This record gives sequence, C-alpha cells and structure tokens, in this order.
Amino acid sequence: MTFTIIQPADVDTAIDCLRRVPPLVDCPTQRRQRDPDGLSRAFAGGDFRRPDLVWVALGDEGGPRAAVAGLLTGAQTVLDFFGADDEEALAAVVAAATAGVSDQEWPEACLYVPPGAGVDSPELRAWARALRDAGWDLLVERHHYDLVPHPGLAAPPADCPLHLEPLVGPEDPRLEPTVRDVLAGSLDVADRTLTARVGLERAARETVRDLLASDPWQCLHLAYDAGSEPVGLVSWIGAPGGPGYVLQVGVVRGCRGRRYGQRLLELATCALVEAGCRSLVADVDITNTPMAAAFARVGWTVAEQRIDMLPRELLLAAAG
Repeated sequence: MTFTIIQPADVDTAIDCLRRVPPLVDCPTQRRQRDPDGLSRAFAGGDFRRPDLVWVALGDEGGPRAAVAGLLTGAQTVLDFFGADDEEALAAVVAAATAGVSDQEWPEACLYVPPGAGVDSPELRAWARALRDAGWDLLVERHHYDLVPHPGLAAPPADCPLHLEPLVGPEDPRLEPTVRDVLAGSLDVADRTLTARVGLERAARETVRDLLASDPWQCLHLAYDAGSEPVGLVSWIGAPGGPGYVLQVGVVRGCRGRRYGQRLLELATCALVEAGCRSLVADVDITNTPMAAAFARVGWTVAEQRIDMLPRELLLAAAG
C-alpha cells in the first residue's frame, strides 16, 4: 500500500486527524493526548502545538492511517504523539516527521506507555522499528509519576539537615557553579549525554539557560547544610487546584550518598501539597536507582513509563 504524507493546513484539521488515529498503547497520557479539550488548548496560540508540527499518512481511501505530532519546548521539538492502525503507515509518517525536524540541534522523540513496558516490548515493536529505521536510538527509559496527594506521602523529619534559599534573581551567581557541580558525575542520562557532547562548563551554561527559559526563576531553590556552599538544588512549580511538578532534584558530587536527594524531594513534595496541588508529577531515569528509590521512600508511585529517543548521530557524537 502507498501512503500520502500531509501536514494539516489548519488547527481543526490537525485535531481531527490526531483524534482519528488510534494510540499504539493504552495509558493515561495516551488518553489525555486525544481529549478534544486538551487538544484545543494545546493548539491555542501556536506556542505548544502547531499544524506544521503534525504529519499524517493518508491511505488510498483518503483517511488518516497514522500520525505523528510534535510539541514545542523552547526552540526544541519533541515528537511525542504517535498513532496508527497500520505498521507501514507508521513507518512512512515517522520518516516524514524525522525529516521535518532534521535541521534542529536537539530533537527528541518521546512515548508514554504502561508501567513496565520498555522499548523492546512486543506492543512497542512497530514504533521502535519505525524510529530506528528512521535513524533514532534509545536515549533513556524513565519512570513517570502522576499521583494524587495522600496522607502517606512522607514529610521532612524535624531534624532535616537541609535548608533552602531562593535565588536572588535569574542572574544569581551561585546558580551556574551549583549546576556544574550537580552535572559532574550525574546519573541522569540526558545530563551525561549533554556533558559528553559539549563539556562540563558549556553543559552547565546550557542547562542554566534551559532551566530559566522553561520555568520562572522563582521555582529554583539552592540547598544548604551546615556549610557555606550549596549542596544541591531543587525546582518545583504548582498552583492550587492544578498539577504540581517536581522539575529538578540535584545534589553536588561531593555531597552524594547522604540521602540529600530524598530530603530535597520531600521538601518539594510538601511545598506542592501545601500549595493545594491536585496531582504531583515528575520523571526519573529508570537507571538512576538512588533517585528512583528516593521517590519510592517518599511515597510516590509509578504511573507510566516514558521512553526517550534521540537521532543516532547525536548519540554517537556524544559517545565519541
């Protein structure tokens, strides 16, 4: 069968196409992505989803057989919406979407799947094959947390050894050195990949830039113990009645092994609960076993898995 690849001319056509292709797997994120109200909000204003970041494979009968859509995070596009009722159509539309983001410095592909489902699971075989054939490879698999606050969530003990200080502004001179020391020896795969690609100093500058571009600088807090230098940082954002996000938890290299990551997570969790957030959301690499264990001890439960892919040449360049 042959397929015609199109990019919808307007928002309504884009939403219609995305809703008509079935998800590759069933999980909460896949269902939310296809919610009509959610799609309308995502396309509103053109600063999150746009018709020119939607690729659709039409079958001989003219209907959509597969679709891929990207979302914007700053200047980066993440291909995060995949749907298909035909494996060949999926391969064709993934190839087209890959070509559409090939001029970007750091495109990613991301899929949310049920807990325990990995990139090589039988139900994801067609998706993984399509991406690998188009030049992508696995960056990392992550635990995705999305839970309703409950009394079992741990609160920081009275003798918590850490206290937090907000930044004095986006140019706070303490931020970049702390980020650099968090990146050094980090277990986070994305952090390690960035550091390997551009070096530690530039990785710190780019990470600070991305942190400040993604969320208000007031989200970031530096952590101190009894010493005069920061031992880590933590970032969160949330509002009453909405979701609360733990955005970043990091401990500097010389202070690891003291469960400071858990203490920072506890402090962020309590702040979001006290703010009246209706849900708590975060991600952590499956391979980052100390941080995954900290989430479990604090009372967070895994809702889904998240699989992130990168273009093969980026991974090879970082490895080299």
